[in-house]
Amino acid sequence: MKQKTAIICLSRVNGGMELASVKLVRLLSNKVEIEFIARDNSYILNKKEHFENYNIKVHQVTFSSNFSFKLIKSVREILINNKIKNVIFLGASEMKSLYFATLGLDINFIIRQGSKKTTSKKDIFHKLFYSNVNYFVGNCEYMKKIF
Repeated sequence: MKQKTAIICLSRVNGGMELASVKLVRLLSNKVEIEFIARDNSYILNKKEHFENYNIKVHQVTFSSNFSFKLIKSVREILINNKIKNVIFLGASEMKSLYFATLGLDINFIIRQGSKKTTSKKDIFHKLFYSNVNYFVGNCEYMKKIF
């Protein structure tokens, strides 16, 4: 049985990751029930045509910093209220908040990694924040080798 999936992209800008999230959500919307979680006043949400003619439920979250109680609460409520079982996150900056938003939930947490990390993620804090992640998916062979 295919389970409800949330795609999360919390960037406000227009770049490769943001466009990849739109492409991914469109592609998956033909196969599974999709919820898309994006940041308020973002390029993605401001371009309504991204989601026209697709069966995608869009959620807007508002927060002021990458580690935000408001973000944790908003995402957690969306995941629980919509019975989400799979989460695909495109990004890295908000990982601390998403760790707490998904803590204790029965979900598959997938990170779609699209760029090389500029700092090591192997310290105790990053190990904790990434401990909820079930899968890392790279968008090229180089990224697949890193994880």
